[in-house]
Amino acid sequence: MERRRKQANADIRRANERLLLMHRTGSFDQIIRRICRAMRISTLELLSDRRNSEIVLARQAIFYWACRRTRLSLPEIGRKMGGRDHTTVLHGKRVYPKKRAAMGRYLKETR
Repeated sequence: MERRRKQANADIRRANERLLLMHRTGSFDQIIRRICRAMRISTLELLSDRRNSEIVLARQAIFYWACRRTRLSLPEIGRKMGGRDHTTVLHGKRVYPKKRAAMGRYLKETR
């Protein structure tokens, strides 16, 4: 379990570093592809109704980075993520930096 967590931390760190390189007008699809590749999950899993911790963390990472790197509104992000409500996006983008801080990586708050 601990080895899996360390690997997930390394994967997320690598994805976050790549996402920081994107401009403010970054592509939402690029964000999804990079997070899915880093977390080793498929886009179908990401958009599914599954709620295991790896998929939830990946979704929250996408919510966070989409708010930071695109000009999409919360409802638009939710629609692109399988019809999720804007409040789900809002919660995810607020919780993700706290989860990362618990893992030892501090991120900026979003808009």
